[in-house]
Amino acid sequence: MAVRPVWGHLRLHAAIFHETPTILHNMKLNGSMPHELFPEHPAKLLLRATMPFWLGVLLVLIVTGIVYSGWHRVRSRVVRADDYCFSAASVHVTETPPWVPETIVNDVIADFNIGRTSQTTLINQEWLQELAAAFQAYHWVESVERVRASFPATVTLDLTYRTPICMVLLPNMAGVYAVDRHGVLLASDYFTRNLEVNANRYIKVLGINSMPIGNLGDKWRDVAVEQAAALANHLNPDNSILRIVSIRVEKTGTNPYNTRHDYYLATSLDTEIAWGEMPLATDDSRKERLLELVRHYGSLDKAPLNANNVIDVR
Repeated sequence: MAVRPVWGHLRLHAAIFHETPTILHNMKLNGSMPHELFPEHPAKLLLRATMPFWLGVLLVLIVTGIVYSGWHRVRSRVVRADDYCFSAASVHVTETPPWVPETIVNDVIADFNIGRTSQTTLINQEWLQELAAAFQAYHWVESVERVRASFPATVTLDLTYRTPICMVLLPNMAGVYAVDRHGVLLASDYFTRNLEVNANRYIKVLGINSMPIGNLGDKWRDVAVEQAAALANHLNPDNSILRIVSIRVEKTGTNPYNTRHDYYLATSLDTEIAWGEMPLATDDSRKERLLELVRHYGSLDKAPLNANNVIDVR
């Protein structure tokens, strides 16, 4: 009697086991099967979530490859086009002051010896660096601050120009030479064309017996010239008050390692100021003492002189 129920239960369980896949399949088709029953594999979920990203990456790679392949085929023709190739008219520089020739671009290009070749293109960074170096070597240029290439065919250079700070007058009218604050020799044509109007606006340096060595844009290679130029640059911001017109150098000693240079200033009314030696000290007060005399007496020409008929600020 007990065997028949047990056998019946076994047959029932076997039937359920046999029909389960069909039941689950039907539940999945009609959407009634809960997702929690048989969750998807994590790798499948990750792949489904990141699929748009990887498709985007693939699209970018395909487009990049097409563009690169096309550019590689047409590059040589494009860079030789007028919109990319260099010419003198395509170079623009910072506005020049009156003493710098307006022909600066053509002058540099001529010295640089640039021809229209496949190398003179705006996308050639090496060539742009060489162009900047050519402008840096030009004697009126103190520094090249920035070089920018833009389309179509334009090169812009931001330049800092050298500014003449004084005129060196050599003995026996041997010449008038412009120098900047570092004692660098500059072209003097602009100043000598109209000496009264142009050169006389600058402090004159007297007592120099050496001739400039080297080319325009090189230092004079005389410490007296360099120190006198530094002194003129020091006085220049306040010279509308001081009215110094010349710096005279007195050398004592013939030994190059033991030569002393003393500097004397003079006003337009020939009042002489004994300045002393250079270079300037960090806490140098000599100019401030001269300005104080002007504030007190109205001008250096009205200030009291010492026994040697000079104003001594040494």
